[in-house]
Amino acid sequence: MQVEDALRRCDLAARWSQLQALGVTRHALRIAVEQGRVLSPYPGTYVLPGADPAHVAAVGLCGVASHASAARLHGLDLYEPPRTPEVTVRRGCRQRAAGVRVYAAELAPEDIEIGRRLTTVRRTVRDCARTFPVLHAVVLLDGVLRAALLTMTDLRIMADTATGPGSTALRRAVGYVDAMSGSRLETTMRLLLELLPVTYETQVWIEGVGPVDFLVNGWLVLELGPPRH
Repeated sequence: MQVEDALRRCDLAARWSQLQALGVTRHALRIAVEQGRVLSPYPGTYVLPGADPAHVAAVGLCGVASHASAARLHGLDLYEPPRTPEVTVRRGCRQRAAGVRVYAAELAPEDIEIGRRLTTVRRTVRDCARTFPVLHAVVLLDGVLRAALLTMTDLRIMADTATGPGSTALRRAVGYVDAMSGSRLETTMRLLLELLPVTYETQVWIEGVGPVDFLVNGWLVLELGPPRH
């Protein structure tokens, strides 16, 4: 198999052992690297130009893309995109790389997407809720509910059973989740209102007006998107 074809079967990045198993020869790989058709950013790791940086880092460090990088790869709602690739490696592994945020954890098989170096949606949500600032975490959690990737029951169980570092942050974030949130902007506004000495309701029906995003102190209407009526 041609080197480029083999790499395309591996999401554009692979270890030498994977390429060898696909029938790539050392000679063909060496020529591809010398000609610049294939890059080798980590020892024993080979990628095609344009490969996703988080996936490349996961392959190069023998880990999996996780946290904000995994959230981005899953298409989850993020308050802001990750600034650097984030990768989880086995606990005790000393693999590190400049410009990559590395976490160490023992991941169960069900925490990793089958055939991919990527944490599952459930594991990704748990990791992010433990480590994100509360606003960023709630944006992610609200978005997961909107996309029907997890349920409110899933999140409550996740919070109730959480232990160890970040468990308090996870429970706090789940406590702010609103399954009725219609957008990232609504989530942000809701968290801001939590800081003010006001009362509010979300997704309220007002007779003669229709649905509104927020009703503050019983009289102030906040509508964050185009009118729905």
